[in-house]
Amino acid sequence: MDVLFKRFKLAIAVNFISVVSILLLSSVVINVVLVLISVAAWCWSVVRFSTSQQDECASNPLPNTEQLLAEFNDEIRELLEREVKIVKDDSARIQQLISESIELLQSNFSLITAKTDHQSTKVRAIFDLLSGKLSSGTDGGDVVTFDNFAPKTDAIIQIYIDLLIKVSDRSIAAFHNMA
Repeated sequence: MDVLFKRFKLAIAVNFISVVSILLLSSVVINVVLVLISVAAWCWSVVRFSTSQQDECASNPLPNTEQLLAEFNDEIRELLEREVKIVKDDSARIQQLISESIELLQSNFSLITAKTDHQSTKVRAIFDLLSGKLSSGTDGGDVVTFDNFAPKTDAIIQIYIDLLIKVSDRSIAAFHNMA
């Protein structure tokens, strides 16, 4: 910052004087002249600064530019190799996790499929047994199916109803005989 101030101190001073004069004086002609002087001072300072900078660069070339460039290239190459190795290791680990997950999913789906098939076979056997397509393995007894369950149940309930009516009629008759 100090270097820039030293290089542009004349332009800064002229600019400061011009701004103060413009604020204090009301003459348009004087104000225009002061602005032009400010612009000229800045132009002169910039040209002087850029010329001196070019002279410094020409007189002080970078030492061992090729060596510095080679060292920089080596550092970049090492950095890239480390990053590539990290990415490859991460990629291999991800690939291994995916493979293990796929194997686990396949074994679980196979297990679920086997259990589903087993349950399906059992359900079919139960329906076949209840519909009378299969025998229950009983010793000559009647096989209970949907087709004969309702009529047999109806007959048994009808017997109980008839007995209840007979008992009720006899109870009423007995009550009347006592009275």
